[in-house]
Amino acid sequence: MLQELLQLDHEDAVMSLCFHPRGTLLATGTDHVVSLWGVEDWELKQQFLDERAGAIWATTVRFSPDGSILAAGTADGSVATIIGHTACCTRGAL
Repeated sequence: MLQELLQLDHEDAVMSLCFHPRGTLLATGTDHVVSLWGVEDWELKQQFLDERAGAIWATTVRFSPDGSILAAGTADGSVATIIGHTACCTRGAL
């Protein structure tokens, strides 16, 4: 039996999620945005959009092993990388 433990305030369906290696943040990816949530209070800390496309179609999100980079695999086959919590997104095709 499945039980809902937590509901984050997302407007769209969550496509992917990943915890920061230190366990302090949760990254979620939807078809419009990548969001960072604080694990202690589950408050939204940061959201990222692609400046050119206006949205990141994040089908998967993953932190690097040291947690310094967040990568979002997108529906168009490219990867959006987010360096730090205030950096802009950059995209490159695979």
